[in-house]
Amino acid sequence: MLGVVLLAAWFASGGYDHLTAPNHRWKLPNGDTIEVLTYDTYYEGSYSLTGKGISGARYLRLRFRSALQQPARDRSDVQAAVEILCPIANKQGLRELLIQPTRAWFFDLLRTSHNYHFRVQSAAQCDEVRGTG
Repeated sequence: MLGVVLLAAWFASGGYDHLTAPNHRWKLPNGDTIEVLTYDTYYEGSYSLTGKGISGARYLRLRFRSALQQPARDRSDVQAAVEILCPIANKQGLRELLIQPTRAWFFDLLRTSHNYHFRVQSAAQCDEVRGTG
């Protein structure tokens, strides 16, 4: 029964076509090219029992493929991506960016990411709030 459910979920998520579909590649200002796994508007909500109660956030999110073994290169790619995304987020009225170098394996079903959060100040300036890389 579990196998049937997993197979149905695989077909519902695109099946073989999803596995073999190429990801977009972006040429960055630093000269690197990244493979884009996710580029979307990301919504996040949380509830704190001891703090503010309910809080939420809306980000422009970019996930790109990385082995996560070259932190300096990932950091350089994140900074270069910010140069591209900061004006886009500002134009869309988004105040935060979330950029995630991501290691994906097992047909992209399992992922490990480093998170870099930026606050959009203007079309030309985004300041890093926190990062885990």
